[in-house]
Amino acid sequence: MANDDQIKVGNASHNSVTSEPPKETGPTRGPDIVLRTFQPSDLPYAKHIYYSTYFGQVPQGVKSKLLHPLTWALFIGSYSYLMALVPIVISDMNFPWWTGTALRIFVTFAWTVLSFAGLFVYTDRKEAVDGIEDAMCNDMKDIEEYYLGWNKEERVVEDDKDFSTSKAAEGGKKVTFDKSSKAATEVIKTRKPDEERTASQFWVLTINSIPSATVAIDQHHDIVYNARGEMLAPWKQAGQFLCRRYHLSIPKFLEGPAVPKQTVLFPAHKKNEASLQRLAIQGEYQGFGLSNILISRAMMWANEHNIEVVYAKVNQMQKPTQTILKNKHGFRQISRKSTGWFGQYEVELQCNVKDWVEKYEKDMREKEESEKQLKEEQSSKEQ
Repeated sequence: MANDDQIKVGNASHNSVTSEPPKETGPTRGPDIVLRTFQPSDLPYAKHIYYSTYFGQVPQGVKSKLLHPLTWALFIGSYSYLMALVPIVISDMNFPWWTGTALRIFVTFAWTVLSFAGLFVYTDRKEAVDGIEDAMCNDMKDIEEYYLGWNKEERVVEDDKDFSTSKAAEGGKKVTFDKSSKAATEVIKTRKPDEERTASQFWVLTINSIPSATVAIDQHHDIVYNARGEMLAPWKQAGQFLCRRYHLSIPKFLEGPAVPKQTVLFPAHKKNEASLQRLAIQGEYQGFGLSNILISRAMMWANEHNIEVVYAKVNQMQKPTQTILKNKHGFRQISRKSTGWFGQYEVELQCNVKDWVEKYEKDMREKEESEKQLKEEQSSKEQ
């Protein structure tokens, strides 16, 4: 026999077996989307998603400044001043007759480009960076500890015996090592007591197993102060830089306060209140309705934990988020605070959880009924 070394199973012959997998004839499978609780390995992804999303909102911040009257007043005023200088500059010089026109065109183009670039750089390097640093230095510095109710203690490991003893004493708690430090350290995680834990939670949405979006519910009963501290005004920072650059003593009016003032990052919540935080979606996945999935999960969690009111704060760079929250999820504006001279603002939104759940359940019933009706129509046509 030619194929004595082969095992024959069933009635299939060698020639009837193909090496290629069968071709799929059904509909093309979409991406694998999973919304789950944050895991320790997600931390670098969560940080990247948040700051990349925040930087992606810079054009909206520039647009809000361009729509503000003060921006145009300063631009037109300074432009008019520059135009008035052109004939003065060339009046005593022997230039061709067209020099004045060419210089005006150049000044118009240059001033327009510089003004727009200045708005973009300020929005990107000041406003966006401040928002990102506030998150990275506070709640997103350690998501497990802030949102998920873990306490962490770092200890130096003297030897392997001490490590094995401490691990056994802690009941096999998860231990990690900081290899970059000179002495080996262990980080021991323990659950916070029940009286210290709140309804805070942090979720990560993965697409094909890659973290691509985040959202959180934040509830804390004490005021959260900004760990960054209060930053000096930009003009004071520039003054100090120039003084150091030219080896001059810094005058008192450029110095900051002797005792840094603590700024409030998040106000305290009542027992039935919480806030929607860190809603961020990777740029290439925006516009596909993922925000509705994230917000809906957070609101359902709030309902499950007896939270009656959910707040959300957005600024001028997050106008699309504000529109989604108000138009699709029933959030309403309760306050608006100006945070700058060029249209910067912060809006606080509020949503009643019970009203949201009722609307959500109603929408789901209507969707099921419409799908059922569509199937019945299709089946009747086939018959």
